[in-house]
Amino acid sequence: MLNNYIAIALRITAIIFFFRGLKEFVAYIQYELGGTYSGLDISVWPFLFVAMIIWSFSYIAWFFAVPISKILVPENIDFRIEAIPPISLIAIFVAAIGLFVTVYSLIDAFYYLTLFLISQETGSVIILSETLANVIATAFEFTLGIMLLIKARSVASLINKVAK
Repeated sequence: MLNNYIAIALRITAIIFFFRGLKEFVAYIQYELGGTYSGLDISVWPFLFVAMIIWSFSYIAWFFAVPISKILVPENIDFRIEAIPPISLIAIFVAAIGLFVTVYSLIDAFYYLTLFLISQETGSVIILSETLANVIATAFEFTLGIMLLIKARSVASLINKVAK
């Protein structure tokens, strides 16, 4: 039963990645229709490269969700889900928020990778101080998401203590 929930989470992640890849592909279409991207004459391979990586993750997470979840949850751990104590439910919500934040920080990282690749190709400086600040914020967001995933139970107990 537990691996079914993991598979559902993987498929939701696949949907998020699919739409992010679609956003990158739209940038490619914009280039094809207009001949430039934001006034820059560049090749389209960074857009296609990032879209293909994102869509590959999406494809794997969608079509192989059950086998991946069986790898993540060994057979001896899998059990029937029973009533969940409130602290565990809070931990699940905290972990879900951590997963959401982590996935979106990875999506932002792919965006900045594309921006960096375009910058390298054109020789122009697209990476401004504002973009650097956004990259640092994305790194912080990724770190926060991973910490929420790893320490979900601790954060849940803290929330439970504050709520009482």
